[in-house]
Amino acid sequence: MSRLTVIVLCLLVTGCPSVGSPLLLDHAVPGAGSARGGEEVTLVGTGFVQGTTVTFDGQAVSSSWFDDETLVVFTPRGVAGFVDISVERPDGARSTVDAAFEFVALDPVFLEASPSALPVGGSDLYENVAAGDIDGDGDPDLLLGGPPGGLWVWDNQELGRFVGAGTIAASVAGLAAVDVDGDGIDDAYLCGAEGAYDRLLLGGPEGFSDAPLPGLVGVNDCVAVVSSDLDADGRVDLAVLATDTTPSGELRSFVRVLRNASDASGVRLSTHDGLADAVPAAGPFGTVISEGAASSVLVDAAPGLLLGAATGRLSASFGAGGGTAGVSLPGPFFAAPQGVELLLDGREGFEVAVRVVDAGGERFTWVAPDAGAQSVLTGPLSVATASGDGVFDTPVQSVDLLVTTTTPATLNLFVDDVVLVTDLGRFRVQDFEQWEHALSATPPDAALAVGDLNFDGTPDLLLGGLSGLRAHLAGEGTASSWGMPGYASDAGLVFPDVADAIVGLQILPSAGGVDVLVQTTGADRLFRVGGGAVTDRSDLLDAGPSEGVSSTMGDLDLDGLPDVLLLQEGPDGVLHQHPEGYEDWSLRLPSGEGRSLAGAVLDVDRDGDDDVFVLKGAGPHSLFLGVEDGEEAR
Repeated sequence: MSRLTVIVLCLLVTGCPSVGSPLLLDHAVPGAGSARGGEEVTLVGTGFVQGTTVTFDGQAVSSSWFDDETLVVFTPRGVAGFVDISVERPDGARSTVDAAFEFVALDPVFLEASPSALPVGGSDLYENVAAGDIDGDGDPDLLLGGPPGGLWVWDNQELGRFVGAGTIAASVAGLAAVDVDGDGIDDAYLCGAEGAYDRLLLGGPEGFSDAPLPGLVGVNDCVAVVSSDLDADGRVDLAVLATDTTPSGELRSFVRVLRNASDASGVRLSTHDGLADAVPAAGPFGTVISEGAASSVLVDAAPGLLLGAATGRLSASFGAGGGTAGVSLPGPFFAAPQGVELLLDGREGFEVAVRVVDAGGERFTWVAPDAGAQSVLTGPLSVATASGDGVFDTPVQSVDLLVTTTTPATLNLFVDDVVLVTDLGRFRVQDFEQWEHALSATPPDAALAVGDLNFDGTPDLLLGGLSGLRAHLAGEGTASSWGMPGYASDAGLVFPDVADAIVGLQILPSAGGVDVLVQTTGADRLFRVGGGAVTDRSDLLDAGPSEGVSSTMGDLDLDGLPDVLLLQEGPDGVLHQHPEGYEDWSLRLPSGEGRSLAGAVLDVDRDGDDDVFVLKGAGPHSLFLGVEDGEEAR
């Protein structure tokens, strides 16, 4: 804006100070208010004009001009502590007062909402809950999910009254509401149970729409999904906790990281498997195939170069005339094959084919087109090489991955996830992950948390299971791939033994460093991490045995320190964190008896403080509205 334009505009405004007059913010009245926000504050100073903007610590607020010495504003939601206030005129003049206003922490209690406002029914069908604005109207909605019941969408209307908006058939063992595509509206990531594949549902004003995901994104038996910006690129990533069976028949937990590289061209999630302590020299990944002059054929697990931290490797040597090398992955899969998906690296110069063998031994072959060194390959199976009646008879006995060359060569082919596309859906044939990823675990006795455990500014992963706790620190020991930091188990960060099964983990930034709250089926534990060591600070917890089920975090008093909602077999609990330690706030939550399965902390009525939703295993669910002590529910 030119100086002449500013002069003209200024002269048209009644009470406009002369051009060049100083702008000075002096003080705010009152100088303190609730961290909930929404309170009227008068700013006193000189040189104010219409159009003067106001920010609290950089957060813009609505303001009304009264005269050249007075502005009236409404405070935003804040965090307990002092904030700077800045004013800026249209001519660019600016004035700031440091620590001009103090946000005061809330002292909340929780009142039970009317049953007419709650999601109803289906308590025995749903096991988890997520909260997010999935329709873009500014109100947080609720998503209820479970393997038997699918996904139930509850639309938040009239500031805290929920109306059923339909169900979606899906196997939902883990659920997250998060903005994957960056459009400002939350989406739903569903990870499946019992071998079901994951789904990503994009939120929008007209409801959910399916986003295509490659079959290699699927997990085995999912336990939980956690969202965080793991690679610091401004887009939220996903960490999925799941279980797999080792060759010896032992159930192990592992983590699959999904890096989010979505942009205006569409949703893009790349898979990063692993977190293994060591890669075995060989694994039982099927039967080796060697034809012609192919020798030294080996199939094992190896670091995946561009494919993630863990992948399969097919290696072979070819003499004069070349030959065929491969691996046969056993079934059976009781479905009719329609195609195959796999991600390859190192195929240049070789022909790649997938052969499917039916119940009668008849072979059907699909030849991958030459699509470069890296490709997601999919397409119909060809019957051109079938020897028999040409009709596929279920079940699928085996899926064979074959690589052929006509010249002498050395092969190192990396493959991540072999997925068979069938009339009944996708079946993972092999994921090359059968080693100890993390811990012994049997759902639901497994947990995952994300947070900075070693104070280096990067989010780390913490896993809990039947054999205790294990930290995987970002950037240590494992090379990064596709921009995702590598993770490795840190032997120096050893947690004390936990006798009971772990069902919930929370990493809590605290005044003393970083605390880890471990919720178990017995007594909860608290460990403090600092200086490369772990100390047991369970003495800071007042509660006795909890019979825990799960937990979730939220800043209930808006003091900048996270509090924890503890879901339990009996009455639920609230662990309040303050600068001096922890306090039991359970009596503030009028929760009843009965098993609580999951919970969410959200501001359902947009009054500036957090409310609590609890998914019950039997009987009605519960919604508790947070209010200041002594205040009526809004």
